Amino acid sequence: MDLEKLLKTLGYNKSQMFKKNGDLSVKGSRNYNKLMKLLSDITVLTGISTENIIREIENICNEKY
Repeated sequence: MDLEKLLKTLGYNKSQMFKKNGDLSVKGSRNYNKLMKLLSDITVLTGISTENIIREIENICNEKY
């Protein structure tokens, strides 16, 4: 699954998440922060680090969009 499919699964779509120049939109930034908070909460609840997942999502966003 790629980031775009993941976002769609969570109810977001690319046109809402990114500006035409590839930067995150205001809504995209809010939703991105929600995703990061969710991953952080998973770490707190399970004791399993999601640091690698967060880093990979950040890398994907920086490369692709």
